[in-house]
Amino acid sequence: MKSNPEIVKAMQARYFDENVAENQYRAHAAILNNAGYVKAAAILIEHADDEAKHKGMLAKRLAEFCVAATPFGGKADAGIGGEMKLPEILDAELPLEVKASADYNELIRLCCENGDNDTREIIAKILSDETDHINDLERILGNIEDIGLENLLQAMMN
Repeated sequence: MKSNPEIVKAMQARYFDENVAENQYRAHAAILNNAGYVKAAAILIEHADDEAKHKGMLAKRLAEFCVAATPFGGKADAGIGGEMKLPEILDAELPLEVKASADYNELIRLCCENGDNDTREIIAKILSDETDHINDLERILGNIEDIGLENLLQAMMN
């Protein structure tokens, strides 16, 4: 099966982004887990697992187009490090999820323009998860504002 080259290129870029997102979520989860914030780490692990699922969905569809899911370009957040605290981690993750949402909406537009409804349905499922990630991150940031960082961190432990 063939696809529009723009769709393929966008899907390969999203595949790379999902790979970076999975690794970054896992690194941030490890930092939080090491600091004892097990519940916060669990949320990020769920997000990482979703990103891995998204990579699989994109790779499967690209294989149907007889195209490799070869990642290219881009880089991970340069700020990943053991000194990061929950607010910095959220500040690093949220903009990437917002960008992913915009990128997936653009890919859906391309699919619609080219009549590729099967790919559009796959991308819409991924977009739904990305929206859930944004909601989770914004909820945690809202909790910091509502109850304070110290109270939230205490709630996120064991």
